[in-house]
Amino acid sequence: MTSAGVEIHLTPAAQLSCKQLLAKIDEIDATNYRGLRAGPRDPRDRRLFEYEGRVSNRYYSSCASFGANPASATEILRGGFKPRAASN
Repeated sequence: MTSAGVEIHLTPAAQLSCKQLLAKIDEIDATNYRGLRAGPRDPRDRRLFEYEGRVSNRYYSSCASFGANPASATEILRGGFKPRAASN
């Protein structure tokens, strides 16, 4: 549960397919729990922030050819954290 009351199920990243990982990234982005900041605005969202890192790293390291814009995690994260919808 985010500090704003949005419920996100923290399914282990290793159990998610590429399609599910991407959907989870979109679900997390939709909460806007950290806005455009690199970290959460509220310390209560730290657990979600850490989970988001695990999901993103798994997606970008394991599913690079799945998305429309294949890239490594390093390439994606180098520019800072941005919601996917705003960066496409």
